[in-house]
Order: sequence, then C-alpha cells, then structure tokens
Amino acid sequence: MGFSIHEYIGTIISFLVFAWVMWKLAYKPVIEVLEKRRQDVENNLESAAKAREEAASMRRDYEARLAAAQKDAQEIIKKAEKVAEKNKDEIVLKAQKESDEMLLKAQRTIEIEKNRAIAELRHEVADLSVMVAGKVLGKSLTEEDHKRLAKEFVEEVGDVQ
Repeated sequence: MGFSIHEYIGTIISFLVFAWVMWKLAYKPVIEVLEKRRQDVENNLESAAKAREEAASMRRDYEARLAAAQKDAQEIIKKAEKVAEKNKDEIVLKAQKESDEMLLKAQRTIEIEKNRAIAELRHEVADLSVMVAGKVLGKSLTEEDHKRLAKEFVEEVGDVQ
C-alpha cells in the first residue's frame, strides 16, 4: 500500500466533483427548505404576536365597554332612585293634601251641624218657653202670638251669645 499521487489527485477530484454535485443537488434544496422553515416560523411568530395584540386589544375594549355598561347601570339606578323618591314625596304630599281636605270638610260639616243643632235647640227652647209662659199667665196664646214670642226669644238668645 503505497501512496500514489495519481490516486490522491483522483480522490481529491472525485471528492470535489461529489461536493459540487451535492452542492447543486442537495445543499441548495436543503438550505431552501431550512430558509422556508425559518420564514414559516418567523411568520407564525408574527401571527401569534398579532393575535396576542388583537386579543389584548379586544380585552381592553371589552373591559372598557363593561366599565361603561356598569357606569350606565349605576346612573340608571341612581335616576330610578331619584324618580322613586320624587314619586314617594308626591304621593305623601298628595295623601297629606287629601287628608287635610278631608279634615277641613269634616270640620265644616261639624260646624254646620252644630249651628243647625243650636238653631233647632233655640227653637225648641223658645217653643217650650212660650208654652211655659202661657201656662204661667193662664191664658192660651194664639198661633200668631206664639210665633212672635218664639222669634223674639230666639233673637234675644242669639244676641246674648
């Protein structure tokens, strides 16, 4: 086994031809596949970052709308409470007014009935007084005398009060 320069040069040429064939046939396609894979990974990472940003944006938007909806709900509740309080006050005021009117009407009715009872009582007393006076005097009074005396008595009793 000896060393032959021709074999050595043939081996080197064979290796260089093999390396060139591999370069043309295998290296470029492998590099292209690796580059395509790198691009796919890069695109996927960019898509994931965009999706994450969109999700974060949607979450912020959702939280903002939720906060606005809660604020609106609180405002609606406050308005409803104010309306309810106003209605309550109006109902209480109306009930108080109706109560006052009923009390005033009752007082007027009582006053009218009292005056009517007093007038009837005066007439009764006047009639009784005339009858007693007629019996004491021993004479019978005519209907006209009876009315005149009753009227005079009522006027005198009315002036006293």
